[in-house]
Amino acid sequence: MVARSRLRHRSTGRSKRWRVIVLSVLVTGVGYELVIDHPFGQPRPSWLLFVVGGPMLFLVARMRLEYEIFGRVSPSRLIGFVALVALLDALRGRGQPLEVPVSPIGQEAADVRDSEA
Repeated sequence: MVARSRLRHRSTGRSKRWRVIVLSVLVTGVGYELVIDHPFGQPRPSWLLFVVGGPMLFLVARMRLEYEIFGRVSPSRLIGFVALVALLDALRGRGQPLEVPVSPIGQEAADVRDSEA
């Protein structure tokens, strides 16, 4: 009886892991539909949840599953996750103006030159 309850607990945990993978595939599908329906429209920040969040969720769930089964994580999955984080950061800051670093010393010198001319 105890062995059966342990086995049942293990199978329930496995089904939860697969549910996360299936959920990530569904979220990715919604992201693809958003991009296909509005290819030239202005992307909304909430779309990032679906467009980038779905693949990130899939990679995290797959890395966890791979670690539990094989005891390791593939480097390609880690590289993919880092690439998606970089893409998320790039897409999030896409509508913001670029910041131009200016030294206060250089700006003072430019003001002085303009006033002398």
